[in-house]
Amino acid sequence: MSKARKSAEELRAIVLAEAITHPVCPRDIDVVVRPDLKRGWIADIISLNKIAHADCFHWIGTTVQRLEYELRE
Repeated sequence: MSKARKSAEELRAIVLAEAITHPVCPRDIDVVVRPDLKRGWIADIISLNKIAHADCFHWIGTTVQRLEYELRE
């Protein structure tokens, strides 16, 4: 069965909706979804303090791997 296809903006909204409810992620982060040759797509996290939010970066990476969507270009 093929994965549902979502635009980069739709995937961004899904990832952010989950991230802002998770205790390790600050509410002021943002993500940019882009194509990735290995995984199909990844979410790059935008934050002013990457060291302080390392747990959030890891959590978002795990979330992206769990989501069952393909990036629609």
